[in-house]
Amino acid sequence: GRLVDLKWVDILLRAFARILESNQKITLKLDIVGDGPERKNLEKLAKELHLEKKVVFHGPKPVEYVRQDFLPSLHIFVNPSFQEWLPTTVIEALAAGCRVVATDVGGTREILRYASFTLVAPRSIRALSDGIENQVEILSKEPSRLLPVSLFSWEQTFREVGELYSNY
Repeated sequence: GRLVDLKWVDILLRAFARILESNQKITLKLDIVGDGPERKNLEKLAKELHLEKKVVFHGPKPVEYVRQDFLPSLHIFVNPSFQEWLPTTVIEALAAGCRVVATDVGGTREILRYASFTLVAPRSIRALSDGIENQVEILSKEPSRLLPVSLFSWEQTFREVGELYSNY
């Protein structure tokens, strides 16, 4: 993704540090894919939070690699963003079988019609860390489920918009 201020990756780093601090038994690693003007600041923050051995900044990666190889290798995908229209990264993560924690912004809530994931208050370290811990707990009890990507096709979107108009 784009490592810019409005993505609130700094909140994710602080939430991750909070989880590790409050639960010494948990073994987690945070992978951050992408690049942007905030990368140096985020790397510095990770170091200040003593996360340098737990956080990996992968830099930019091709979209196909992320969809086909990277996302399927994850257990939990986190989208801490402040601003979204329709968060395709959340849809792609669900389609790859990841557990998802995302902020309640933009069109993220609408995806809940098709999939179950944790929606949290934006810009809240506590809400984000609680959401991640919730997904870790769920993951330990039940495996992830793949979400059919066809639920988000243009045909499906046109069909749903048509149904809305026909009801008026």
